[in-house]
Amino acid sequence: MRKKVLIISAAILVLAAIGGGVYYFVIRDDTPKKATVRPTNDVDYSSPDEEQQRQNAQLKKEIIEKNEKAHNPNPSESSNIDVSVIRADQWGKGQPFNLRVVINGTATGECLVELKKDGQPTISKTFPVTFEATSSGCKGADIPVSEFSVAGKWNLTLIVKNNTAQSSPVTRSVDITK
Repeated sequence: MRKKVLIISAAILVLAAIGGGVYYFVIRDDTPKKATVRPTNDVDYSSPDEEQQRQNAQLKKEIIEKNEKAHNPNPSESSNIDVSVIRADQWGKGQPFNLRVVINGTATGECLVELKKDGQPTISKTFPVTFEATSSGCKGADIPVSEFSVAGKWNLTLIVKNNTAQSSPVTRSVDITK
């Protein structure tokens, strides 16, 4: 009997110690805490006003002109506009025809796209040349499949022009599936 009382007493003491620890470290923790204040930054997240928009447009124009001069230091001479076709196909049947290119030698101008197939009306499109981050390309050069009269092999011709020069024609055969 005495052994049983000792075991019960020891168990009660252990439970009391655990309860006291929980109370002290979790429930009672009333020590004053220092408020952590984040430093305020001076970034203005509001929309730009008209003056800021004008300044940004001017800066963009200067960057494009600087890029033009880097690629064509003497605009009176015919510059070399180099066009590399990255993609000229569809993602799948019935999807738009996608044309993705990298253009060196100009940051402005236009991409003249022509698709021909014997006995079918020619598809002619013009897309603006845009400069983004590190290279130029034809912006939004997607042609809905509905503009193609029939499926099959079409002949693509691409010329990039700016006001002082133009690229050599890039040609290739492309498959269109409707």
